[in-house]
Amino acid sequence: MTEEDRKAAYNAAYNELRRFTTQFSQFVSDEEGGLELGVDRDALLNLSRSYIDDLRRYTTYHNAPIPDHARRCAYLCKWIMKFRPLVVRNPIAPTDREFESFAIMVNEIFATWCVSILMMVEWDEISINIRELFLYSLRHRSNSEDTYILFFAQLCQI
Repeated sequence: MTEEDRKAAYNAAYNELRRFTTQFSQFVSDEEGGLELGVDRDALLNLSRSYIDDLRRYTTYHNAPIPDHARRCAYLCKWIMKFRPLVVRNPIAPTDREFESFAIMVNEIFATWCVSILMMVEWDEISINIRELFLYSLRHRSNSEDTYILFFAQLCQI
C-alpha cells in the first residue's frame, strides 16, 4: 500500500465515521428533550486511522481481502471505546433517568449503533440480556478485539 493509498483509506474511514457521528447526533437531538452532542475531531481522526491500520495489518499479515463483518465491527468497537469521540455538551439538562444513562454511555451506544449499520443487525431482535451485557462490557470491561470478534461472529452466525 502506497502512502497515497494509505491517506485515501484514512480519509475514507474518517468521512464514513464523520457521517456516522453526524447521523447519530441528529438522531439524538431529534428525540424529545434530546441531548446536544459534540465530536472530538482529533479523537475521531485517531479512531479512523487506528481502524484503517488494523484492517491494513490484517490484510497484509494474512494476505487476505478486507476482513469479515465481525472483525471489522470488533476493530471499530475497540477504537471507539479507546478514543471516545462523542461528548455530551449539556450533561445537566436531562432529568429523566433514561437520558442520564444515555449521557453517561453515549460512546458505548454510538459503538452499538455503528455496529448495527455495518452488520445490518436489528438490536431489537437480540435479547435484552445480551444487549445489556454488551453495553456493560463496552463500558466496564477491558475487552480485546478477539472478545468482540467472537461476540460479533456469533451475532453474524459466522
